[in-house]
Amino acid sequence: MTNDVYIPTIEGAIINENKIRDKKIHNLNHEGSIPDSLLLRKLRRNKNYIEFGKRKNFTHDIINVKFSQSTKSGKQLISTYEKLIAESNDDQEIQRLEYLINKIVDEMEKHPISNKWIGKSAEEIRYDLYNVGFTIKLTDYETGEVSETEKYVLLGRSPAKSRKGEAWFIKENLHDYIKTWMRLGLNFDNDTSVDLAGILSYETLVASSIVDTVKIDPDSILIVDSVYSTFKKDANVIGIEKKDGKDILANIPKEKWKITNEIFDGEALADVSLFEGEQEGKGFMLLRQLFFKAACFNVRLTDFLSDYADANGKDFDSWEIEDMFGNKIPASKIKLIINPSCLKILKYSYACGSKKEIYEHWRKTVKNNESSLWGICKSEKETKRGFTDDNQPLQRMSYQMINSLPIKNKADINKISQYEYGYIMDLKNKPKKFIDHLITNKNNVNANEMFAALYDVNTKIIESKIFRDFKKSTIKKYRENLQSGKLRVTGDYCVMGSCLVEYLMKVVGEIKGNEINEPLCLKGNEIYTTLFEPGELVGFRNPHVSPSNLLYVDRIKLEPENKYHNYLKYFNLTKNIVVVNSIGFEICDILNGCDWDSDVVFLSNDSTLTKIIKKSIDYYKVIINDIPEDKESDEVVYRLVTNDMAKIDNKLSKSKTEIGEIVNLSQLIMSLYWDEMAKDKPDKDKVENLLGYTNILSILSGLSIDSAKRQYKVDAKKQLNMIRNKISLKLLDKKNIKDKKLLEYVKGLHKDVKLKAKPLFWKYVHNDKLNKKQKNNKSQITTYYNCPMDMVYESFSKLEPAEGSKDNIKLNDLLHKYDKRKANRRQTGKVKNIANDTSNLMGRIYKDFDDEDELMEQLDRIMDEQQEKFDKIKINKNTMYAILLKIAEETEGKKEQDKNNEKRRGNWVRLMNHLYKSRPQLFLSSFKCN
Repeated sequence: MTNDVYIPTIEGAIINENKIRDKKIHNLNHEGSIPDSLLLRKLRRNKNYIEFGKRKNFTHDIINVKFSQSTKSGKQLISTYEKLIAESNDDQEIQRLEYLINKIVDEMEKHPISNKWIGKSAEEIRYDLYNVGFTIKLTDYETGEVSETEKYVLLGRSPAKSRKGEAWFIKENLHDYIKTWMRLGLNFDNDTSVDLAGILSYETLVASSIVDTVKIDPDSILIVDSVYSTFKKDANVIGIEKKDGKDILANIPKEKWKITNEIFDGEALADVSLFEGEQEGKGFMLLRQLFFKAACFNVRLTDFLSDYADANGKDFDSWEIEDMFGNKIPASKIKLIINPSCLKILKYSYACGSKKEIYEHWRKTVKNNESSLWGICKSEKETKRGFTDDNQPLQRMSYQMINSLPIKNKADINKISQYEYGYIMDLKNKPKKFIDHLITNKNNVNANEMFAALYDVNTKIIESKIFRDFKKSTIKKYRENLQSGKLRVTGDYCVMGSCLVEYLMKVVGEIKGNEINEPLCLKGNEIYTTLFEPGELVGFRNPHVSPSNLLYVDRIKLEPENKYHNYLKYFNLTKNIVVVNSIGFEICDILNGCDWDSDVVFLSNDSTLTKIIKKSIDYYKVIINDIPEDKESDEVVYRLVTNDMAKIDNKLSKSKTEIGEIVNLSQLIMSLYWDEMAKDKPDKDKVENLLGYTNILSILSGLSIDSAKRQYKVDAKKQLNMIRNKISLKLLDKKNIKDKKLLEYVKGLHKDVKLKAKPLFWKYVHNDKLNKKQKNNKSQITTYYNCPMDMVYESFSKLEPAEGSKDNIKLNDLLHKYDKRKANRRQTGKVKNIANDTSNLMGRIYKDFDDEDELMEQLDRIMDEQQEKFDKIKINKNTMYAILLKIAEETEGKKEQDKNNEKRRGNWVRLMNHLYKSRPQLFLSSFKCN
């Protein structure tokens, strides 16, 4: 049993219709979850909180509500039903729809002023539910009896769902208990405006998923003041210009532009003694507490302070270090060093009177909170993408990274793709390599483990048709992944720690005040990591938009005579930690607004990438935001009321879509830019404009993220549309379309001879709002652009065929023979239906989720639920044989000659996987050994 608790998830529109139209809800689907967290542990200490379940934990005390649908008006429903009637040949269905139309018309005529058949947008539904809460009327499916739940009121956002605009509602009798605790018993309201966006974000830090806890006494914490570095660099500055009476964003090159970095933003130093249990040996851990979030780097803090005291004539046992509020902390007792950026409660000092007073209130509250237990959200992790033969880590790039590279020829793309080309050819031709691939990429959902286990029993399984079809499908998906930009190169993601030695120097008083402009340890673009040997490296961070986001760094060799280099020995710098310098170096802006609260950078030593990026850094200057804020705007004046909470969350929900559009549009523009640059005589004005648009979009992505907190003197959505309208895609002549389905599609929709076409790789870009209509028709109009991603696409379009193979072995010939007449026919049909249901349920989930982690979470849930049904069926060897025999007949018979049976073949594989998971020994023993 996991520590997570599954909770119902329901659409706000369904709740609204249940309330005003008596829409029947028969049961609550537990698609959401409360992760193991400080919040869940607090809930479990309340006697009114109820959990149930045997194999899994469930509760109805919290409900996750989505706001992705609207409630259609009566007129809209009538119009929809009339269209369905016109398209239907089913008399019963037509009769049902006509009944619904008549019912709506009748009620609208009898009660014209009723709001029952008035439509509501998702935004309006959010306002209603946030302000009033809700109860749900549940109708028993068999008896028709109606029961009503207790009342639910808004609790807040789950951190994992905040960008999607989903919210948690809690039973009213638990609300005050939890909300008071989340806000430290403080009242954050005041007479004017409050930082409501911040409060809503910070109060749910305790809802973050945790992997462990650690006990930290607040009296062992030293808080030091923030430190900044201000310097000047040449930059592309994004500001406002007047054109035709309108404010538009412009890309303006500036020399010696002032840049400021907060060098310890979001990071803390934690003594090695706090890294216990599973965290022992880790280089960092991300900690959560009430209004606290920090990336805590592992340092032998006590050893350092003791050695520093000895070297500087101090008595370590009596030495006291003063914190930013004048409190003196014994050096020997310090276990955690933080700064104001870690402790969000300091932003709301008015709730206690002063920053010092609210700090003391926070310390006392944490000391009394669950025995000073802090949540550990994560630590650094090494790659899951494998290693080269010489044990170098491999990590996957993205299409945004690749398409921002200043690559002028396919030879460089071929070099970058070299490892993957060899790998995919090995998958085709070397059975053991393919089996190893299955084992490396197995999960709870796919059939990898099942086929690998079968291979261990009988290697001839690879010659069966069902295995060969599975292999073909697996390799096809892998090739499509490569064509979408997911190329592996040597490298890995590393958690960034900024100026860690300078942090220690701030603690001991060698850095005075709040500003430093000369680095002590690392200079300029120098970094230190144990991931690679000294030398040139390149880096990428998501979101990655333009060539200006490409990072070029120098991994230095530590010099024994440099005392500041020697201080790095106190840190436990594992391979997935990198120390960077942010003093006098524009790293934060290069990496698109990074900070140090666990942000990661993808570092690579790939020689081709390094050569390309090193040449480009002087040309593609850093991008800086100089768009003025509109601090007087009513759009960012909030009170601590549910109506304003709804206002903010509606904005955040829209911003997620906006960010996806911005990133995608930037890559369309980059494709046009590289295509133009590749010409013998590029149009200089066009090149300059396209690059300027990309730089503007890089800043717009940040504006969209901050839209709930800050209002700028431009509308990000309008600027996005303005840029979209200025670009012209390449044209494709109809006579050059070779795909028959696509040609048939465009003939029906387009009269023009030439059609606007996107790059070839665009068919694999998710969330493309610009191409939604084409996606719905399963067709995209694409043509070749001379850009890095289309070079990748083409390089994997023409793979060499696999080496010649033998005829198929019949699956039946690999089975031990049992008496199928003694099989339980009812069980045979039942297991087949469960496998079909699994495939159908998963198919729906693939359509609803784009985020890879959330998708896998939902697929795991479905697989567990379906497997639970499967496990209740006790299958004997005869029934197992009969089912496998049926699979053999269906996958190798005449029916399988039909090319449209791919889904059905997948269902048979799903059935085999369920059988393996349910009865692994019986399943495997049904097959003959080699």
